[in-house]
Amino acid sequence: MNYKESKEILDSVKAANNILIGCHKSPDDDTVGGATAIYGALTKMGKVAKLVCSEDIPPYLAYIPETKNFKKIDFQSFDFSKYDLFITVDSSELKLVTAVPEIESLDINIIVIDHHKTNSGYGNINLIKKISSTSEIIYKLFEDWEVKFDKNIASSLLAGIIGDTGSFKYRGVTKETFTIASKLVDFGADRDEIISQIYFNLDIDLVRAVGKIIGAIKVDKEGEFAWSAVPFESVKECDNIGEAKSFAASLFIGAVKGAKFGIVIIEKEKGIIGISLRSRKGFDVSELAVQLGGGGHPSAAAAIIEGSFNNTVEKILTTARDYVKKKK
Repeated sequence: MNYKESKEILDSVKAANNILIGCHKSPDDDTVGGATAIYGALTKMGKVAKLVCSEDIPPYLAYIPETKNFKKIDFQSFDFSKYDLFITVDSSELKLVTAVPEIESLDINIIVIDHHKTNSGYGNINLIKKISSTSEIIYKLFEDWEVKFDKNIASSLLAGIIGDTGSFKYRGVTKETFTIASKLVDFGADRDEIISQIYFNLDIDLVRAVGKIIGAIKVDKEGEFAWSAVPFESVKECDNIGEAKSFAASLFIGAVKGAKFGIVIIEKEKGIIGISLRSRKGFDVSELAVQLGGGGHPSAAAAIIEGSFNNTVEKILTTARDYVKKKK
């Protein structure tokens, strides 16, 4: 048995008739891959399951099996009385699931499956392990459940693992991570197709947006970090600006020589600023993300702030400089 929580979660699933499976806002490969894998496993068990999200799933994640079954819902008006159980995936706080900070609880039993060390444990059952990805946790959970892996389940989990580890380059990747990835390939997951979809299938407007982010990179010598800030006017033509932000952060901002970490700041909409953080040499960016109102894990984290662009950028940079001083 990998996890002591596995039986309790399975008992709850068996006792439920209608089950919701939810991912976090600004969905990525891990939350969508983990959620769709659970959907596939529950469907195999004969359970009625529904995939839900506070936002539409971005088109670039359509390569993950079962994404077409996601339904966008308004958590403030949704009727939970028709459902027995809600499984949240890769979401360290309830507000990341609902996208409504004012909602502090839901009238339904919640199972939390997550790998972020900042998770508040808001579920009735919490399976929280500080490993490379939530998809890796779900693989081991399925082992405990003796799930029969098929190509779709394997593909969803491998997409989550590859996406959240940056193709195995972030901290937290272990020998076991590679072993699990190998087993998922044996079950039918196409590693080459997943890599192609994540890294080599970019819309031209997204490439241009990434170029603008790269062109704006600066190095803050006081804080020893690299950063790039781009206002809405410069990226408004890009439909997938969230993907551009993450792509630039993962491949470029975190690779600047002499920087301990990198910050990409993008005004996604007027007054809505998205932040992606990536570390170098083991520097923990998750605590900085929490200070900015977000979360994540040591190698990669994110946050969203509302406010004027210039004032918010200065607030982020000041917070980052202060954080580095305290870490010293």
